[in-house]
Amino acid sequence: MENQVRHIGIIMDGNGRYGVKLGKPRTYGHRKGAANVETIIEHAKQIGLQTLTLYAFSTENWGRVGWEIKVLMYLFRQYSEKKVAAMVEADISVRFIGRRDRLDAKLLGAMQNMEAKTAGCGGMLLMIAIDYGGRDEIVRAVNKLRGNSHEITERDFAEALDTVGTPNIDLIIRTGGNQRLSNFLPWQSVYAEIVFTQTLFPEFTTGEFDALVEHYGKVERRFGGMTAAAL
Repeated sequence: MENQVRHIGIIMDGNGRYGVKLGKPRTYGHRKGAANVETIIEHAKQIGLQTLTLYAFSTENWGRVGWEIKVLMYLFRQYSEKKVAAMVEADISVRFIGRRDRLDAKLLGAMQNMEAKTAGCGGMLLMIAIDYGGRDEIVRAVNKLRGNSHEITERDFAEALDTVGTPNIDLIIRTGGNQRLSNFLPWQSVYAEIVFTQTLFPEFTTGEFDALVEHYGKVERRFGGMTAAAL
């Protein structure tokens, strides 16, 4: 494949609406979405993806009602605690990106433990964005670089981001029908292909995932230049 996808980001939208669609609480949809996360991660590893980034909770999501936030934080902690061995067995390294100062101690401890236990895995990098916002990440990077005596380069800036050491996003998939990026990895996605699907995330299948990856492989990518055929 000419355009080999290395890094896919998924904005996992539509979980709450899935629950409402079935006449159940929004939290039911979040639990079904969490179950589908496992399927998508396993499949991404099987197709040889280098990096998968999942947008789980944005800095703006703190504006949701308290009970929904509590359920989401519980699901994050449960996943971090129970899936460590599975990640190691699958040779998947896990990194959490975003702010950490607003997360409770139990969740933070589970995240740090998962990162430490999977640090030696080399099969695929899974990045999970929790309390992540692209603008917030850029501001934090600027603050890290303050006081440098030399002119800041793009490379310097990239190395101050949460995603340091990873390839830029090739393909962003947003489920749930909304057509916006919602503050997701703005620096890393400047040349990403973007696909918006009506499918609610709990219903997002590996078949649809494969179809979008296949479509990406057929897209002519010029990165601002021109191909010989266009001259």
